[in-house]
Order: sequence, then C-alpha cells, then structure tokens
Amino acid sequence: MPAKIKLEEALKRFNLLNDSNITMDIDTYQSMGKKCRFIDGDYGEWWTLPRYVIRKKCKHPKRALAIQSEDRKISIKEVKERIKKIHKNDIIIDGTTYNGITKKSRFIDKDYGEFYSIVQHICNGHSHPKKGIIKCALSNTANIDSVIKKVKKIYGNTVK
Repeated sequence: MPAKIKLEEALKRFNLLNDSNITMDIDTYQSMGKKCRFIDGDYGEWWTLPRYVIRKKCKHPKRALAIQSEDRKISIKEVKERIKKIHKNDIIIDGTTYNGITKKSRFIDKDYGEFYSIVQHICNGHSHPKKGIIKCALSNTANIDSVIKKVKKIYGNTVK
C-alpha cells in the first residue's frame, strides 16, 4: 500500500502542476485516493480525487465539456460544402447565424425563401418545410386512370 501523502506535499504538487484558476479545499483533503472538493474559478465546485487533478487528468465537468464541444465544432466552410453537396445550389446558409451544427440557423431556399432550421437536419437532406409538404402531397396523389384500374380489379366491371 502506498504511503499517505500529507497535505503539504499534496498542495506543493497541486500548485506546481495546475493553473491558478483551480483551487483545492484543504479542509476536505484526506488523501490522494479520497475525493476532495475543488473550486474552478469559472464553473464552480466539484468533487474528485486529488491525484486526478494533479496529473491533469480531471477538470471541472462543465469545463471538459466546453473544451470537447469546441473541438467538435464544424467550421462554416465545411457546413457550406456539405449543404452544396446535398442540395446543390437550392439552399444556402446564412453564415452570420451559424453557431454550431446542433443549433438553428437561417437558410435561404431559392424557390421558397428564408427559413430557420437545425443545421444538422439540412446536412442530412431536409429542406424548406413547404417543400416537404408539397413533395409528400405529390407523391401520395394518384392519377385517375390508376384509381379506375384498381377499382375495376376489386369490383369488376360493375363500376361505371
């Protein structure tokens, strides 16, 4: 079993390896293997093992999420390329309203005009809401000749 690291040694290691934005609550420190309270200047407090923070393997969960989501953010240039690949020049994104692929942005459809939608939906092939309604209505509309054929097939020649 490893030797217990005293508070002074833990504070010395903590101050050497971490930024000044994180502070350790010395009243809650027991050992490197037991949870202790840390305070992040921007995101508030959280509890974790001191050894994780000292080795820079642990940040405040909200800070870690913010860093992670910033890394995953897709550039407006790439979004425009995806939209052009799927919709040709039918739909254009307003770059000033882009704030991430999971947020709503302003789009301009060359036939139906301006609309707001989630960027990811447009990248997946969706388009202006009116275009979807018309497309659905047209695909469900049968011509009269096919209806007459189906009725005669079911009821025979008794139908005029």
